[in-house]
Amino acid sequence: AREAWLVTPVTGEIALARKIAQDCGVGDRLFCVAGVAEELPFVSEAFDFAWASGCVHHMITKLAFPEAARVLTPNGRFGAVEPWRA
Repeated sequence: AREAWLVTPVTGEIALARKIAQDCGVGDRLFCVAGVAEELPFVSEAFDFAWASGCVHHMITKLAFPEAARVLTPNGRFGAVEPWRA
């Protein structure tokens, strides 16, 4: 990918993600934002793909899923893996 974005309310997760990206040689392509899925800090139609890995159970899905749709391009895709019943 040309770039990747991480949105998390956990600043320690941002620090770890930046360290891992640097160690893997892609630190210049990872951008991190402190925020929550229910109020994504991006303009509409900003992304081609959004991914949620094991965090949907922390979201108010009635708010978060429309936000994910808002920031996706018209042909954008959303994917999620959720190990918990949410």
